[in-house]
Amino acid sequence: MGALSFLLGTVADLYMLCFVIRLALYWHGSDPRNPVASVVLRLTNPVVLPMKLLVKPSRRLETHVLVTFVFLQCLLVWLTARWGCLTEPGIVQILAFGLIRAVRATLWFYLLAVVAWALLSWFSPSGYNPVVGVLHRVCTPALAPIRRILPGLGGIDFSPLVFILAVQLAMSFLPGPEIAVALSCSPGFSPI
Repeated sequence: MGALSFLLGTVADLYMLCFVIRLALYWHGSDPRNPVASVVLRLTNPVVLPMKLLVKPSRRLETHVLVTFVFLQCLLVWLTARWGCLTEPGIVQILAFGLIRAVRATLWFYLLAVVAWALLSWFSPSGYNPVVGVLHRVCTPALAPIRRILPGLGGIDFSPLVFILAVQLAMSFLPGPEIAVALSCSPGFSPI
């Protein structure tokens, strides 16, 4: 049962990551013809397009994608709480836990993107690479405020390190395993 739960949770988290990538690509004005963007669009469109009929996108943010993402996070919270907890959360708890999951997924995406971008900067791939293009498009605006404050130190960019520490600090303030205790979940199980 633990292996199946782990597998399903991992697949669900990877699918939720596709929504975060889609939101980040749209927010940062990435080209939808980019192969990475194309794959993300194909994976998320079946769930997102029906929501587009209900929620209109704004010019700066795909609102229908954001609403779908938060709704799916809340659905995951409800399903996992039904699966492994004795107490079923109320609607306010489900919404709060879903928002926490959404924030955590967004922070994880940016953390992984900045780590990948920093590692790729060491190797300097030649030619055009769609993944490097997406990482550059997403990471540059995230690191820009830190670069404005942090002075250049001999040609070494410490902004990714500061960003990673800031994201880790922000994630430490998000509730986690203590929620499983509040819902009387089985040991090692958390709906968030």
